[in-house]
Amino acid sequence: MQSGVRVLRVLRKRRGWTQTELGELVGLHQGEVSLAENGRPVRNLALIAIHLGVNDPDDLLLDVLSPEGQRVLESVDKLEAAVA
Repeated sequence: MQSGVRVLRVLRKRRGWTQTELGELVGLHQGEVSLAENGRPVRNLALIAIHLGVNDPDDLLLDVLSPEGQRVLESVDKLEAAVA
């Protein structure tokens, strides 16, 4: 099953960041963040992954309803729970 929603968007929204705010953190324009949220690889994707607690930048482009996307979200949840 596919939703069209990427892991990147879910994690950004969980942190309460706008696309512009995330872009400012990593040196991207809002439009580039939007492209990434629509599954297009962009420069600085590795830096975005660091800010969102994801090891593999390509995981940010996974669909949230895919088994792989669910695995990434669960992994980030566990990491955040351990740090809290």
